[in-house]
Amino acid sequence: MEQNLAKLAYKLRQDVVDMIVSGKGGHIGGDMSVMEVLVT
Repeated sequence: MEQNLAKLAYKLRQDVVDMIVSGKGGHIGGDMSVMEVLVT
């Protein structure tokens, strides 16, 4: 289960970065912090 969660978290982080790059702006730090809280 932990391995699946780690893979999902990695994929979601990639998606967040892709969205921020596509939008040409954003604050990645807050997004990554929220992701960390949700998966730990």
